[in-house]
Amino acid sequence: MYVASTGGLARLEGDHWVRVNLDTVDANTALLQLLSDRAGTFWLLTDKGILTRAPGATQFVPVRKADQPQPLMSLAPDDSVWVAALGVGAAPRYGIDRLTAHAGSQINIQRLLSAVDTRGNIPVFDHEGNLWLFANTISLISASALAAHLSAAQLAQRLQTFDGSNGLSGLVNEASLVDREGNVWVATSAGLDRRS
Repeated sequence: MYVASTGGLARLEGDHWVRVNLDTVDANTALLQLLSDRAGTFWLLTDKGILTRAPGATQFVPVRKADQPQPLMSLAPDDSVWVAALGVGAAPRYGIDRLTAHAGSQINIQRLLSAVDTRGNIPVFDHEGNLWLFANTISLISASALAAHLSAAQLAQRLQTFDGSNGLSGLVNEASLVDREGNVWVATSAGLDRRS
């Protein structure tokens, strides 16, 4: 078992915790999230970007730098990692990035939905492989559209959006959950909504 905390990264060995050496991370870096895919690749989200550690490797390697803290990552059914890209500067560019680990430590980063304002979005996958994006509205991309390897522009055209006109009770914050029965739960500014 691994834990990412304000004190760094630690691994449980028996009945005590052992710190994991992060040579590529300075002491002022905040560790925000840790994922592990089925192949054994670790994905570490920090306030300065994303790092990975390949199976059998001893060091984390930076794969994407960030100018500001990132939203949380999500692990897709195919073991790729999805994260909202935050825009910075006078002409911000938003989007959703798909990160895929290959043999060794090679990471492929693909920008998807580059025309969509993804501020506050956390990508979430349901049990059927559909991609949900939660911000002031809810957006959905079907698993079949994701599997078709469409361009960013084509994916943007496949977005299905839910808002007040579809029964959403209010503005969406970042609290969302897909339960074990496949229901999608969303906490909004006006209540708790469920889509079965």
